[in-house]
Amino acid sequence: MKKDTAPRLRSVEGLTPPIEFELLANGTLGRDPAADFRLDHPTVSRRHADIRVEGRKVEVTDLGSANGSRINGRALGRTAHLLADGDLVQFGQVLFEYTHQVGATVTTGSQEKTVRPSVDAKRARMMQSDLRLARRIQYRLLPDEPPPLPGYEIDFSYT
Repeated sequence: MKKDTAPRLRSVEGLTPPIEFELLANGTLGRDPAADFRLDHPTVSRRHADIRVEGRKVEVTDLGSANGSRINGRALGRTAHLLADGDLVQFGQVLFEYTHQVGATVTTGSQEKTVRPSVDAKRARMMQSDLRLARRIQYRLLPDEPPPLPGYEIDFSYT
C-alpha cells in the first residue's frame, strides 16, 4: 500500500523560527499580506514566486523578483521548474527544502511503518550541509580591509 504525504516547503536557513508551507493549492509566495504563502523577509519581493500544484506535481516560477529564486543553487528565471523531493529552493536569502515523499507502508503485527526513499533524503542533507559550509568559507575569505596601495586611499565598504 502506498502512502502520500502532502508536498511541503520547510525553511532550513534564513528564518527564525523555521516555517513550513503545506502546498495543497496554487498560489503566490511573497511579502504581500494578500500572498497565499506569506514570507515576511526583507530579501523577498512582495510577489516573489508563483507556485502551481497539479496533482502530484509542484512547479515554481520566479515572478521577476529583485533578489531572485534558486533551485539547488541554480538561478530559476521566469520559467516554471518542476520540483523533486529533496530539492533546495531559495527565495531571496531564505532557503527551503521541498519534500513530497511517497513511501511504502509496511504493516507488521499492530505496528505500521512508512519506508521512505533514503537516497533523496541523503542527497538533500548533503547538499544542505555543503551550502552552509560554502557560505561560511565565503565569509571567511572576505578580508577585514583592502590591501594598501601606495599613493591611493581606498574607501572600504561591502554594501
